[in-house]
Amino acid sequence: MNALWEGFRACFDFEIGPSTKAGVKKAHRECLDHLLGLLEGEGGGEWKRRLTIVWFLMHMIGDEEGRDAELAGRLWKVGCGLVESEMEGMPLQRAALGMLGRLTKVLDDGVKEDVGFKGLVEARMCDASFCSKLVNGLAAAHKSKSTREQWSKGVGTMLKDFAAKCGGTQTFPSLRDSLISYTFKIKHVMLIERMMSLLDRSIRGKAAELLLVKCKEMALMPPTEDQVNQHCAAAEVFGGVCKSLLGSYQGVENAEEAWGIMLPFLEDVLEVIQTKVRGS
Repeated sequence: MNALWEGFRACFDFEIGPSTKAGVKKAHRECLDHLLGLLEGEGGGEWKRRLTIVWFLMHMIGDEEGRDAELAGRLWKVGCGLVESEMEGMPLQRAALGMLGRLTKVLDDGVKEDVGFKGLVEARMCDASFCSKLVNGLAAAHKSKSTREQWSKGVGTMLKDFAAKCGGTQTFPSLRDSLISYTFKIKHVMLIERMMSLLDRSIRGKAAELLLVKCKEMALMPPTEDQVNQHCAAAEVFGGVCKSLLGSYQGVENAEEAWGIMLPFLEDVLEVIQTKVRGS
């Protein structure tokens, strides 16, 4: 079964392009609607079945889907719902992070400005509970030698695919803390930056504050076996917040507002962040 699955996974590519025939586009959309319907309702079944459904959805999301505000809104709601409802570090939550990473990468500018879609994004990114679950999920997504072999080979392969899609790809600059670093994940930085970029500049600061409140809480927690992962996640979220705020808050007054959010966080946590995380 694993050999069959690996062969199918290696060949699977079902993105829709401009030259795709109308009949194929129609079948593609019907398939997306069916899979989304399973996750939106109660027909998704047990967790491995739902994990496979999310895997297919992630691979089927392309530029065509990024131009459809209604479909993008449904994908956003399903992905955020899984982040919030699943336990930290569980496969379905990590799958949702990968799907959200793929979705935020392909979204068209017109969809980003759609009133309905913007409302869905604001409802999640300005919610303290969701921001807390998001940061916890990023911390739990870090690899650990003790948990690397926890899942079956098939589930582990899918988790690898989800991790590859989370935040997209970056080939420059080439950093020592690479995209597969066990201590710092640039993909997480890119995911937070892209999610923040979906918000209007006027409310981006509120989302940044909610994320950094959770990061500060995580950074100041007493020492535990998960402390390195928590510190890394806090640094990654802070990096994504910085890139988002500094990229949109142009002008002296706006820059002062952005730094007013970022600097207090640094002052509070820099002394407690472990030395091997600080360089990141």
